[in-house]
Amino acid sequence: MDADDQPIPAAPRRAGAHRAPTRRAHRVRGVLGALLALLLAGSLVAAALGVLLGYRPQAVRSSSMHPALRMGDLALTRLVPPTALRPGDVVTFRDPSQQTRLLTHRVVRVGQDGGAVEVETRGDVAPAPERWRIARTGRVGRAVAVVPALGRVLIHWRPVVAGLGAAVAIAAGTAAVRRLRRNRRLGAPTDPLPEAPTGSATPAAVPAAAAPAAPAGSRR
Repeated sequence: MDADDQPIPAAPRRAGAHRAPTRRAHRVRGVLGALLALLLAGSLVAAALGVLLGYRPQAVRSSSMHPALRMGDLALTRLVPPTALRPGDVVTFRDPSQQTRLLTHRVVRVGQDGGAVEVETRGDVAPAPERWRIARTGRVGRAVAVVPALGRVLIHWRPVVAGLGAAVAIAAGTAAVRRLRRNRRLGAPTDPLPEAPTGSATPAAVPAAAAPAAPAGSRR
């Protein structure tokens, strides 16, 4: 074999050269995971605050309010008394013909009948109106904002979001309980001193040690 036909040895690979991309990928994944967790936590906090303030998200599931509301939009509603409704408001209510379904339609007419409020609603492109009653002390969701296409996320991912929210709540509650138990353990004495029995005699005082005698011949 000639010298030119001999294989050229490969250059030695530097130690740790392949570790840099791996560490960088781990860092990128960690940052993305932290951002995702922060986004989820912020969304859960915002949703909780919205519920406390009386706001409710409602996904639009039909095209009966086209073009004001499109299928898949998200209508953000706020609970108001039915006496505050006016013609032209867009409200979310239970379908009079099917109580398990929610509709988001426009108010056409509002009237009062004793302790109840009579409301007539209709979708902007719906063929017929709906007529329903609600107590004056009740609450109706009136739309205050619309987010295009976000309702699709709520429709398809609501079980996932609810599950994540429940998991976060359970984890936070478990951590709080563990911390409370740990604080109680740290605050309690580990070995309490036994109490003296009732009627026991007071121990005699221990006599002081006698001073050492002075050596002979030390007197002057």
